[in-house]
Amino acid sequence: MFAPKCIGMIGRRLPPATLSRCLIVELRRRMSDETIEKFMHQDNPELADLRSRLLRWSTDNVETLRAANPAMPFSNRQADNWRLMCAIADACTKKHGDDWAARPVKPPRRSSGLPTR
Repeated sequence: MFAPKCIGMIGRRLPPATLSRCLIVELRRRMSDETIEKFMHQDNPELADLRSRLLRWSTDNVETLRAANPAMPFSNRQADNWRLMCAIADACTKKHGDDWAARPVKPPRRSSGLPTR
């Protein structure tokens, strides 16, 4: 059974078995000269449109993603963690050009402790 979770914390003090199953998203404090736009936690037409487009894309591509076996720069659990995102990138590259397949390689390599390209 696949049951994704989101854990917010400072540091990485997790048991090794849990940590090896993580996709790590590191946040940083904003710089004093960075401007930000306040995020309003409410639905609006832009979010509804994005949600609709994502649903349509995922519905149109579910079989492609289910059968995907993307080239992975790592193996074992890290490959399991990142397989779907790499498969989505491959599918976008095939349909729309641009090198989407190269984009997700750097973040998983960094979070997995592997050297980046």
